[in-house]
Amino acid sequence: MEDDVTSILDGTIGWFWPWYEKPRRISAEPERGYIRLIAPDTVELTALDEDAFRDDGGEHIPRPRLITGATERGGLLMLDVKGVGLKTRMGGSAASVRHYRARTLLANAPIEDIRSERLRSLSAHFFGISRWFGLTGARESVSRDQEGRLTGFTVRVESQPEASIRIPGGREVAISPYWSTRGSADRRTINAPVELECRSARPQSLWALRQPLLRIQDLISFCYEGSITAEGGLATPDLTKEAPEELRLWDAWLMVTRPGVVQAARKDFPLLTLQELGGMPSLRRWLILCSNHLRAVRPVIEPYRYGKASPPVRILEIAAAMEYWVATHRRTTAWAKESCCRRRGQGCGWAWPIARSVGGSFDQWVGDSREWSHRFWGTYNKLKHEPEYVFDEYELATLAESASLLLAVALLCRVSRNKEPARRLFADTSATWPLQRRVQNLFKDSN
Repeated sequence: MEDDVTSILDGTIGWFWPWYEKPRRISAEPERGYIRLIAPDTVELTALDEDAFRDDGGEHIPRPRLITGATERGGLLMLDVKGVGLKTRMGGSAASVRHYRARTLLANAPIEDIRSERLRSLSAHFFGISRWFGLTGARESVSRDQEGRLTGFTVRVESQPEASIRIPGGREVAISPYWSTRGSADRRTINAPVELECRSARPQSLWALRQPLLRIQDLISFCYEGSITAEGGLATPDLTKEAPEELRLWDAWLMVTRPGVVQAARKDFPLLTLQELGGMPSLRRWLILCSNHLRAVRPVIEPYRYGKASPPVRILEIAAAMEYWVATHRRTTAWAKESCCRRRGQGCGWAWPIARSVGGSFDQWVGDSREWSHRFWGTYNKLKHEPEYVFDEYELATLAESASLLLAVALLCRVSRNKEPARRLFADTSATWPLQRRVQNLFKDSN
């Protein structure tokens, strides 16, 4: 995160203008207050309430559309205001205050030129995952003498052409290497992250520009088997005149990992790269898939944003997503019309058609996809309909994780328009062999 944003979050005083129905210009009477980061995902403004009776005794406190501020650290914008509180004190020994809490902050803002709470662009900076995007922002080289001793070290960073796609809603998503430097010549700091940007020719809401970034972030987190967070970003607000430069961004949704969420342990070898999924066109298909079929996608991506549920809950939510995914395609695709592979069995539900849709590599991976389908769906039905069912936590965890991977592969095969995700994760078991061994051992023990 850039120093100017960090200095504001560390705490600073200033004058602030909450915007409600109409914009408030800096010529209007400001609220005097102190802004700081009070939780990993919350920035709070505590302002003096010099007219404690302006809201009918506090019965209804409106939520601002945005808040502009002039501080000792420069101008700022508070967006995505999630709550307003009021503490009224009577008498001369205590002051009444208002609390505004928000999830997004823009630093170095020309607050006198702000026209609305909308934005023209929003970008997030990710470190350590250039391999996933197939980009190289920095190149290093060393020189040595004849005896192998280091004599020189060179770092080269340079701008490269961006890759972009158009998505519904008049928006565009672009990826490119981003670089910046600061510090003196003898103490230079170089940043060379990957920049993921969503922009629009006309100003749009924060959510409209942030949502595509969140969905791509979810996909990256799945590929790295842990939460991947941004470490900075930029934004272009809706201004009355051309902005001299983009504003520094802090956004809790993009930059904060929630408690209980596992962060990515390594960034060297993702399960799948963007190129293996089909390049930039696959990102567009992924965003459309999330928009049209979020009920199917949620069990795959939400563990990396909200944390993983218990094994019984995981089985329930994955099975419900499978049922939705098959029902959506029953009238249009042949694979969704596959019936249960055993007439007199308990039924393999909707797990069997999905297992069939990804190809024979899943059958080899689990050992017997028919047996696996019956085992998973039978466990799901017992959890729903048999109050006396006593389950084994390890068995449920193994079934839930294998089902989640199967659903994810089925969705990514749709995104890539081929079976490459299935081949990468089921035929080539270099990344998934620990789970594969658990599944196969589970069925061996049962037999």
